[in-house]
Amino acid sequence: MTAHRILSEELTYLDSTNVNGATGVTGATGETGATGVTGATGETGATGVTGATGETGAAGVTGATGEAGATGVTGATGETGAAGVTGATGEAGATGVTGVTGTGAGGIVPFAVAPDTLLLAADSAGNPSNVMLTYYAGHSGTQYALTGNQFSFGAGNNQQYSFTMPYDATLNSIYATFSNWAAFTPNGNVYPFVVIATAAAGSNTFTLQSDSQVESDTPFTNGISQTENTLLSGSATNINLNISAGTRVAICCAYRTEGATAATSYYFFYSGAIHLI
Repeated sequence: MTAHRILSEELTYLDSTNVNGATGVTGATGETGATGVTGATGETGATGVTGATGETGAAGVTGATGEAGATGVTGATGETGAAGVTGATGEAGATGVTGVTGTGAGGIVPFAVAPDTLLLAADSAGNPSNVMLTYYAGHSGTQYALTGNQFSFGAGNNQQYSFTMPYDATLNSIYATFSNWAAFTPNGNVYPFVVIATAAAGSNTFTLQSDSQVESDTPFTNGISQTENTLLSGSATNINLNISAGTRVAICCAYRTEGATAATSYYFFYSGAIHLI
């Protein structure tokens, strides 16, 4: 230990202050006093660092399904996909019912007695005594006497005024116009008419087909003076007279009377057309 020299200042201090003796032995600890009032809570310390995330707990029971939400707005239509492969052709269906046969245009055969005419006749009973044959812009130049409803071609000129049907046809309609060559006063009501006559191939004997007869709608009236070229007309449709290919056909002109008091003879012009299908 180093020696210390007491200074004068220290002596002065010692004179005025008691010197403490050495500290005594510590006495026994007294009983714990009553707990004092809890002091005010100190300020919250700073938040510590977040600890590591714990392991995920077991999944809970699935909750009840909620009500369906409102349907959303329809989205835009997507692009059309590529066409698929064509499927196999199906079996042919049953054949349908055959449709109604069409009429078709058919054929038209016009006729006109020209440039003149011939004298035709009817007996006292009003039946025609003869016929004249016509074609396009002409006539036979010969009257053919009727035997019942038939007449025949003879030998010589003017004996071939007919045509041969080139296919199986049906006479559908006839339209005709009639006129008188000169003024006259009829004895009885006079009905001019046209009628088709047919003959088998190789035959010169023709038969009038009564179903095809088309006469004037009104007559030259009995006892009424008729001026020259008074026009009458007549027609028939849906005649449906079948004429087979190869048949000879003649267009005949004649007239009949009603109420005549005697046989008669008159000159008439005839024109019109027949429709074949």
